[in-house]
Amino acid sequence: MSDSQDWEAQLAKLKADVDRFGSDLQFHGLSIAAHQVRLGLFDKGLVEVQEQQDYVNSVMNEQKANAIYLEGLLDGYSRMLRAKTRPKKKPEKKGDDKGGNGEDAKPKGKKRKLTEAKLGANKK
Repeated sequence: MSDSQDWEAQLAKLKADVDRFGSDLQFHGLSIAAHQVRLGLFDKGLVEVQEQQDYVNSVMNEQKANAIYLEGLLDGYSRMLRAKTRPKKKPEKKGDDKGGNGEDAKPKGKKRKLTEAKLGANKK
């Protein structure tokens, strides 16, 4: 056998071993890349895993920020709804319930002042 044929035979054997090894790993629920990273065989795999972890962390941070934002929105909306459903105070009618004879009656405070002014004027 020549060197090129020997080399091709070794390459074919190596490819067959890799294929068998890969199918065995897939059968057991592992991918070749995960197995290689776990064993630390390829630095590239480790870098890819770190990049993926960074991406996952950034997505999680974004989701946390979105959750905080939505929580604030919900809090604001619930406050608005409570304010809208709260019973409103009825405006007071002038002259009523102030102790007078009719709608145009003056409030008690003004009556007292006028009475005291009249009494003071009469005493002099």
